[in-house]
Amino acid sequence: MWVPYWTAEDNGLGRGIREYSRFPRLLPLCISTDHGPRMNGVLATELNCGAPVQFYHYKKNLERWRRLSRKPCYSLRSPFVCFREKYHIQKSPTAIGTIAFLAHGGPELQHHFDHQAYAEALRTLPEVFHPISICLHAYDIEHGIHLYYKENGFDIYTAGNTKDRSFIPRFYDILCRFRYATSSVVGSYAYYATELGIPFFLTGEHPVITNNGDSN
Repeated sequence: MWVPYWTAEDNGLGRGIREYSRFPRLLPLCISTDHGPRMNGVLATELNCGAPVQFYHYKKNLERWRRLSRKPCYSLRSPFVCFREKYHIQKSPTAIGTIAFLAHGGPELQHHFDHQAYAEALRTLPEVFHPISICLHAYDIEHGIHLYYKENGFDIYTAGNTKDRSFIPRFYDILCRFRYATSSVVGSYAYYATELGIPFFLTGEHPVITNNGDSN
């Protein structure tokens, strides 16, 4: 399928948007969206995108957009939450332990992170949070970061390829198994966890990020 604007299809958003709006799967989504629930304003790539319309999860970003561009911009109800509600996804009654979402890197943003210190921070959490498992982005799996945690006795999870139509159901299949969620940074998973009724908390040091070319 032709994907004119990648943000609308990444992280499973395309499937969620189509199921919510009943938009045909065979037609391309000719819209630009934010990458997930994000509060830090309008990005340069969004302003320069050729899509005819922009969508944001966070309504204050609409106000910011309208001060910078005359292109139409609207609020977008979370495709993840719409999908969860449609399929009646709930936290498992047998949920146990904590899922730790590792802050992920990318081709242009390199995260420098002390994995040994983070593993130790997780191990020393109170007993109520154990057992603790690790969820990694596909990019970090490809770069072998999961191997350190696997060798140190953690169970490893990933929702897989962010462009796969099964990304959202896989993500919720992982999340629903746990009583708690944590990370060293606030990402989309924090919002999805709390919306589902799973408490989220921060653990460990924030990674140091090197920008190798991201204009945002």
